[in-house]
Amino acid sequence: TDIIEIVNKQTQQMSEYFASYLNINESKGLRGLGFYLLKDNMALVSSLDKLQTISVILAVAITLFVFFTSYVFAESIKIAIDKVVDGFDKLSEGDLTVQLKAMSKDEIGKLSSSFNVLIQNIKDIIENVKEVSHEMARSGQTLFKVIEETSESVKKMIHSSQEIKQQSEIQVASLDKTGNSITQLFDMINIT
Repeated sequence: TDIIEIVNKQTQQMSEYFASYLNINESKGLRGLGFYLLKDNMALVSSLDKLQTISVILAVAITLFVFFTSYVFAESIKIAIDKVVDGFDKLSEGDLTVQLKAMSKDEIGKLSSSFNVLIQNIKDIIENVKEVSHEMARSGQTLFKVIEETSESVKKMIHSSQEIKQQSEIQVASLDKTGNSITQLFDMINIT
């Protein structure tokens, strides 16, 4: 019974406090401010329990929302990074057709754009190397033709030189014969 008396006394004191507080606010013409007048302590405890339950539920809901939002955000970053890594893997295998979609303007979007520029630069370098190679091949073919033509000219010159040599040898032999004939003729003239 002592406990019941203490609770009743405290409830009465609280009720007086709430009543006087409410009366002070109403006397100043401020309606809606202050505490509600509660007739018993159990209604106050029940209201506080409800408020505590709502606060816990709200805290759990906010925590779940923050966790879910963080998870979705982290997963979207992971997916974007995985796409960039896949692009580099394909590039390392020699696939120059890979292009990354830069769907955002954050660092990963900038990385995707830079990756695409890198691919284009590599394609340009390869195209330039191909053009230079083709030009060198054409120059090589032209040089080969010039060498062939020069070789043919040299062969003709050698052949002509050989013909001239043969003709010279024939003429020398003919001159020798003519010289011998003239010597014989002189010898015959001198004998007579």
